[in-house]
Amino acid sequence: MDSLGPHTSEPAWKVGALAKATGLTVRALHHYDHIGLLKPSARTAAGHRLYTAGDVARLYRVSLLRRLGFPLEQITSVLDDPEWQLAAAVRQHLKHAQEQAAIVVRLCARLAGMAGQQGARRVGAAGAPARAGSGHGAGGVVDVRAAAGGAFRCADHPGFE
Repeated sequence: MDSLGPHTSEPAWKVGALAKATGLTVRALHHYDHIGLLKPSARTAAGHRLYTAGDVARLYRVSLLRRLGFPLEQITSVLDDPEWQLAAAVRQHLKHAQEQAAIVVRLCARLAGMAGQQGARRVGAAGAPARAGSGHGAGGVVDVRAAAGGAFRCADHPGFE
């Protein structure tokens, strides 16, 4: 760990040390710098990035929001907005996820209908048609819980696995 200079004792991390400590890659940290998401507070005389405790705290918030599924572009804007509230952002993100889930539900229903019209049959490993209910849990369907108001169920056809 380095310091920011001779006039301060504030610790600073070079990009490699920060990457190792956080489990991110140097490339990811460089990308965050490039898009303005996480700018290092200082640079060495040789141009190496130096990250302060404040930078690490921001990186923690970035990592938390990424785990919640927020895109980098949205994270950049929300972290720079002093009025931003996590609860409101999570509600908005949930609404967006529900809209996306509804689109997937409609697509799955259309694909299942197309597969059924074409007489698609699932063939077991021994070459015999598989029994209904085999391979995908109860009822022979893939059950993916969608936040769009209930269960998302795809018919048991090849290609839906």
